[in-house]
Amino acid sequence: MFRKLKYLLVVSMFMFFGGCANSIDITSFCGDEIMAIEVIPQGDVYNISLPGHLVWIGEESYDRYNDFSGKTVKFINDIDMCSQKIVGISNFAGRLEGNHKKIHNLKMGDGTERNLGLIHLLEDGGHIDNLTIESGIIDGYNGVGSFVGVADGTIKITNVVNKANVSGNASVGGLIGVSDSELLTLSIYNSSNSGTIRAEGNAVGGIIGFNSSILIITDSSNSGEIITKGSFVGGLVGLTDIISTIDNGSNRRKVVGVDGVGGLVGVSGLKTTLKIYNSSNSGEIIGTNDIGGLVGENKLGSTVEIKHSLNSGNIGGIKDIGGVIGNNNGGAVLRIKGSSNTGIVNGDTSIGGIVGVSYSTSALTIDNSSNSGNISADGKYSGGIIGYCDSEAKIRLTNVYSYADSMAGSVGATGGLAGSMHASSKVEINDSYWLHDNSFGIVNGAGTGGDIGTSASAFDIPTFKESINFKNWDFAKGTGIWLMGTEYPMLRKLPVVNR
Repeated sequence: MFRKLKYLLVVSMFMFFGGCANSIDITSFCGDEIMAIEVIPQGDVYNISLPGHLVWIGEESYDRYNDFSGKTVKFINDIDMCSQKIVGISNFAGRLEGNHKKIHNLKMGDGTERNLGLIHLLEDGGHIDNLTIESGIIDGYNGVGSFVGVADGTIKITNVVNKANVSGNASVGGLIGVSDSELLTLSIYNSSNSGTIRAEGNAVGGIIGFNSSILIITDSSNSGEIITKGSFVGGLVGLTDIISTIDNGSNRRKVVGVDGVGGLVGVSGLKTTLKIYNSSNSGEIIGTNDIGGLVGENKLGSTVEIKHSLNSGNIGGIKDIGGVIGNNNGGAVLRIKGSSNTGIVNGDTSIGGIVGVSYSTSALTIDNSSNSGNISADGKYSGGIIGYCDSEAKIRLTNVYSYADSMAGSVGATGGLAGSMHASSKVEINDSYWLHDNSFGIVNGAGTGGDIGTSASAFDIPTFKESINFKNWDFAKGTGIWLMGTEYPMLRKLPVVNR
């Protein structure tokens, strides 16, 4: 009782002297139990400045079903939760305004809770702005994120940062566990995760684990290591099942999973549209099957469009491994434009500098793109651009090159541009080139279809250094798609990667 009275006395003094951030050392409360302290609103604004205020907001949502719709909960200064476990906010439909403040030592969950985050359910109209979770541990089961367990509605999240470690079983994200609002929109701007993410199951991402909303991620990044024992794992998004756009997104740390692992997105689900622009991965990506520098797998009936994006991280797996995307599945559409891989791509079967495999009845177009990463393939079907093209796949390559100076360890079906193309595939290759090696033609393997014709050539090292040798390529000074580097052409619009 004495400790509680002492706590209330200090709080009263804090409030009497105006609640200034510098008037009290917030860590002085860490020896006392954190109790709920009522927050008296000023109009529609609830100003919070103490750990007990945040606990009271949570109790309001749980005990009195207050979702703060139309209200603003505003941080006045940093808050230290002293690593004392709290429940969090149950339902929230208002605006959580961080006011550029931080939450320290946030602790939530014991590994069993579902839909766990600072806000368990962020409802339609909810906003989170300008808030950092500076440190802590969030440990749940399914639907786990530092800020939000489940997002359900038209929601905006702007300028938030998570540095706490997040763990769970499935649908685990650095910021959000699950977004589940179908035709409504989740927008995430200028936000990041640098906390370590660990999970036992599927759908895990640096920003969001599982998405079934119209998702827009802009100017956002992950620099936290992601280690899982499951599948559908991405540096930003684990699994997305509806229209999604990533613009100026990046992942900078290692991502480890089983199947469907990508530097930005693990899997683009059935009949999904995924657009990735001006984005990059520099982290190492490791898995078993369907592993890609930017995207692991493009599922049946889905369309993935990648523009002006770069992978520079090393990629490792067993089957269907690509520097940009691992698996373009049957019936899927993949368009890659102005993009590049510079990382080493390592695996056993269907290993490509840009695409691992494009399966039957799929469509693949690659324009003005390049691979300069080496290919290390222990088995068959390895190519500087594509590992394997399956039956009735439609492939068009225009103005692409591979400068892979090593395809170490490959035992069969190795090509300068493609490892193998099925006899029934429809292939068109225009003005494309690969670094010559006596053992590699343009393509080897079971068969080739379509016109792989005369507009593809092997270059030696000196030839690669002269722009005049690249027919019908745009090297216009100051404005062209390409500029000449010291060894080979480079794309003008690729993002700059800060490791």
